[in-house]
Amino acid sequence: EHQRNAVDVINISIKKGKADCFLLDGVPGSGKTETYFETVQTCLNERKQVLILLPEIALTPDWQKRFYSKFNLHPFVWHSEISKKKRKEIWLSALNGTAGVIVGTRSALMIPITKLGLIIVDEEHDGSFKQQDSFRYNARDIAILRARQLNIPIVLGSATPSFETLQNALTGRYHYHQLKKRAGNASTATISLIDVAQQQMEHGLSGTLKQAIQNT
Repeated sequence: EHQRNAVDVINISIKKGKADCFLLDGVPGSGKTETYFETVQTCLNERKQVLILLPEIALTPDWQKRFYSKFNLHPFVWHSEISKKKRKEIWLSALNGTAGVIVGTRSALMIPITKLGLIIVDEEHDGSFKQQDSFRYNARDIAILRARQLNIPIVLGSATPSFETLQNALTGRYHYHQLKKRAGNASTATISLIDVAQQQMEHGLSGTLKQAIQNT
């Protein structure tokens, strides 16, 4: 139900071309990715392009597999390790509108996508979206600005939203959608706070955490 409600309102913004910003706040396993995919499908049906930003290169292979399983096609993948030839191919495909979906790290935000209809920023809280050297910027914030300029919706997804994003959602600047239930019959994770000052740490792990891992 929570997924469907989020998809419905995002789809309206896609079809009407509205500069709405959505926070998708969902616990791990609650179906954020499936929610993304439903809105991507709407965008493709409308003959619009989609930009999906991920914080790390390491996340792109898993995204490719899940995307292919859902849509039976491969998205264009952009990150710092692709060849110049591949960069040129993606750049030109984005310009002429043949690249339906582009998945990439923060630099993918600079690609000139002609028919952009939706931006998705997964793990929006992640510090990797911040460029710290040379030209400094936060790809998440620039993505919000770009969506506003193009009058298209943007979806920010996270299980642990950043304070600034959460504040914008709670004050009504962003549309706030919570996915509180995990998919299927999976139980909700139990969260415990540990005072690490009272425990001996080893490689960043407390004794309580190591014991819980061993038990599991």
